[in-house]
Amino acid sequence: MRTSPDLNEALKQFDAVQANLHKLDRLWESLDKMLPSGNEMGFTASADEYRDLVRKFIFIAEKMPKIDGFGLTWEFSEPDTIMGNHVDYAELGHEAPLGVITYNESLREPGDRLKEYRFRLANARRKLARDTVGSSIAKIDELLVRLVAHGSDKDPNYPMEQSGDDWEQLKHTVDSIDAVGPVIVFVSGWQKVSY
Repeated sequence: MRTSPDLNEALKQFDAVQANLHKLDRLWESLDKMLPSGNEMGFTASADEYRDLVRKFIFIAEKMPKIDGFGLTWEFSEPDTIMGNHVDYAELGHEAPLGVITYNESLREPGDRLKEYRFRLANARRKLARDTVGSSIAKIDELLVRLVAHGSDKDPNYPMEQSGDDWEQLKHTVDSIDAVGPVIVFVSGWQKVSY
């Protein structure tokens, strides 16, 4: 399959970002299990283990490209700070229950940001697919008209492969549609699902 260099580069970047996002998900799962929640009063791992995972997480997250201005940057608190705040909020729990909930949710902000990033990444990939398919369909229509005109004075069994550059361009254009993955084409009058 032959696709344009720009499309190949874009698809490679999407694949690399997706792979790194998967690594971040695994790191976040480990980090999230270490964080205290509710009435728990301690980390489930050592502070050094936590810091090591945070370093790995930040190292990957900082290299992720922004999508529509949205990036994966934030500060992680030190384990002692988290535990101190958790104890303070636990003591105030009966007086300020929303404070405890808000604090616990703030500790899990990286997981929420990963979900938002994944959503934006999927939308960006769908946009690439739509743009590629739209321009490719127009190019295919143009090439088919030229191929039909070229073959109109030939034998009906004339092999299209002998039609020269137009045939090669047609194959290349169809390959570029295949490269972006499965695409749903809506027929005029169908309801489009928006989300």
